[in-house]
Amino acid sequence: PLGIPEELTSPGWCGWIDTQTWDVNYLLVLDNVVDSMHTPFLHGGAGAVGDVANPSRVQVVPGEDSFRVQNEPLPGYEREDHFEGMTFHLPNWVRLDIPIPGPGGPMRILAFVTPIDETQCQPFFLRSRRVQGTEREQWCEQWTQRFEGVTRHIVWQDEVVVASQRGLESRFREHLLPQD
Repeated sequence: PLGIPEELTSPGWCGWIDTQTWDVNYLLVLDNVVDSMHTPFLHGGAGAVGDVANPSRVQVVPGEDSFRVQNEPLPGYEREDHFEGMTFHLPNWVRLDIPIPGPGGPMRILAFVTPIDETQCQPFFLRSRRVQGTEREQWCEQWTQRFEGVTRHIVWQDEVVVASQRGLESRFREHLLPQD
């Protein structure tokens, strides 16, 4: 059965959806989102959490309709703003929490990717927080003033890198890190 995330149905969540058509296979977009090391290497300096690549162990934890990819920092490399990982839900969406200070706890990202054909897809990125009342107003202001521009730049970086891979066959020529 199709499960609809609570972030899309509950009035307690406030967020924004960003979407556009990308000229890439949808599997490459999902691979990019689930890659635990892409944030520090691709988005370093963009204001994203995880700007520093700390040594960590990557674990994959199976769920009922999902699997969780989580990073566990090695002793001595722990950070307060540690990005813990993401959960991939079948068939095509990912949930991750970014520990960015602000109202309503971490910023939650839902990434959905819909294939159009073999060479195009439509990714949807929802960025939200569980906020109500004045915290909702604060989050809306924080989004507009601080995160909207950074987020658009990060999505552009992802699109450029994924498009540069030249199709699904590029997965066979990857230079993998130990985390992969």
